[in-house]
Amino acid sequence: MCLNKMLEGDRPRRGYLLNAALIILFMSYYFLPKVMWSINFMVPVMAGVLYIIFTLNFYGTEFKETATYLGLVFWIALLYFMLVDSGNYIKFLSRFHQVFMCFFPLYIFYTLVKRNNRREMILIFLAMTLMYCYVFALTLNELRVNPLACRDWFDAQELSNRNVGGYFYVYTAMALLPFMMYCRSKANKFLIKLLFLGMIVITFYFLIQAQYTLSLLIAVIVILIGITLNIKDRRVRIVLLTFVPIGVIIIPIVLNFAAANVESKQVALRLTELANFLSSGDSSGYNLSGRFMLYWSAFKAFLSSPILGNKFLGFDAHSSFLAVMARTGIGGAVAYFYLHIHSKKLVVKMLGSEKETVSYVPAYYALCILGWTNPIISAYLLNAVVWLYIPLGMYIISHHSKKALGTDSG
Repeated sequence: MCLNKMLEGDRPRRGYLLNAALIILFMSYYFLPKVMWSINFMVPVMAGVLYIIFTLNFYGTEFKETATYLGLVFWIALLYFMLVDSGNYIKFLSRFHQVFMCFFPLYIFYTLVKRNNRREMILIFLAMTLMYCYVFALTLNELRVNPLACRDWFDAQELSNRNVGGYFYVYTAMALLPFMMYCRSKANKFLIKLLFLGMIVITFYFLIQAQYTLSLLIAVIVILIGITLNIKDRRVRIVLLTFVPIGVIIIPIVLNFAAANVESKQVALRLTELANFLSSGDSSGYNLSGRFMLYWSAFKAFLSSPILGNKFLGFDAHSSFLAVMARTGIGGAVAYFYLHIHSKKLVVKMLGSEKETVSYVPAYYALCILGWTNPIISAYLLNAVVWLYIPLGMYIISHHSKKALGTDSG
């Protein structure tokens, strides 16, 4: 029997269990590093396309939207094929895989909202949560032994085979902070509020241990955006903004104090570097100065050839957005930016309520900031969290909270 037939009508048990099992299987590729390293990169793409074909028959009204996304993904891969990769078909498939896997979770979220099966949603959400917590715990434990675990490119496969997360887990942690704040604000029990507060603290601890300089700064920015957007009273917002200059003075002091008291020299160096940048704009640290030079070089490369892009850059832009601009020119940049901007609009539309929209936007901003400052085109987990995990969690809480997570939908 066709999958779409099993999803229909008054047979929710068999339908939702089958669909949930398939989606959890898909998500294991995103959440479990060992799974991602164990299978050929084309397997999830082919499986994803087949899933779309089967379910599109059931959700036929959105065929045009889905075709547009697939067409843009193909277009970006084709531009790389023609302008950058010298007609290499393997690289074309790899480029298609990268962009496709970034936005496939959005399609899954759409199908789940359309079906609106509470049990199915909760089952998938809990499975993703367990996978994330499992890898998070293993990664944090590894960082205590190997402080460079999340930065170790040479032993990345060996670490992944033990389900130790790499840089993509660091990026994802930043995007999850606004969601944790949202869950804490919606919880109606003190212990649940305390639980989410503890999760926020542990996440910051993880970011410090991971030793990514900009990660802490981006995390703070995302938290501040979330707090500001959730304040409805304009006067309170103005008062909050008056404390920003004070924070600019205090934060470097706190960072220098922390740098003087941490055991890891690498962490201390990162904290000092960030404190100098915030206090005096000094980006001469070994990481920040080189990073800004790469950004500027990529932007100049784009300006030098905005139509045909650049086949030979001679450096890694260390920024997915700038790399697409510099490599594929305006044609690729417009398509890539459209996918991100339109995806955010679709998620907001599906979430519906203002509270969820306001709380979701900071997570989207985290992805955007990371996209401009880091390579996220292969950070599939980050995209799965922003386009599926976070909006699905918000949808469950706002529509099914009394039966689900001990939260208040009011």
